[in-house]
Amino acid sequence: MLVFCAGCSRAHGTKMHGAEKLRVGLVLPLTGNAAFYGKDALDAALLWKEDHPNAPLELKVEDGELEAVRSLHAALKLTQLDKVNALFTMDANTGRAIKRVADQYGVIQIC
Repeated sequence: MLVFCAGCSRAHGTKMHGAEKLRVGLVLPLTGNAAFYGKDALDAALLWKEDHPNAPLELKVEDGELEAVRSLHAALKLTQLDKVNALFTMDANTGRAIKRVADQYGVIQIC
């Protein structure tokens, strides 16, 4: 997922100069019934980042609880406040919920 984001950023014209990093917003279920999926995905992303410490990538994480409304609010925070370049969700329902946010802010969406 992270390698895909880095490739997409360059393909879609995100400028990567010097210390500028690609900011990826992860909307994951970190609490609730599906928390084990989200925690595994977060662990994988953190392990990748640990193995690639010089990668120009910054991870921003929000708990979407695998619920559409909560994921929408998380996506709004990630795009408006954290200024992410890409949003990652784990399932189709949350992906559909944040599609308008991704489109409105011109960020890459990965679901």
